[in-house]
Amino acid sequence: MVNYIAKPILKAIPHFGKINSQNFSKYAPNLAIWGTTSVFIIFTFTEGIPIMQTTFFQKFPVLGQHWIHNPDPQDLPN
Repeated sequence: MVNYIAKPILKAIPHFGKINSQNFSKYAPNLAIWGTTSVFIIFTFTEGIPIMQTTFFQKFPVLGQHWIHNPDPQDLPN
């Protein structure tokens, strides 16, 4: 004898658009890799821009000293 279910048991999963927690957990590693790669590429291509150096790069805790320009007084033109 086969036992039949009278009606299906439905459970609503919280979601944001089409993304729910199960989908997000599958996409999270991919999004993290693409996000860090994008930030690295943006920082690489904007390194030579002076406004980016003063706004962002000089404020990095350890690496910020690389972009601070302190020439010797003898090297400055009079």
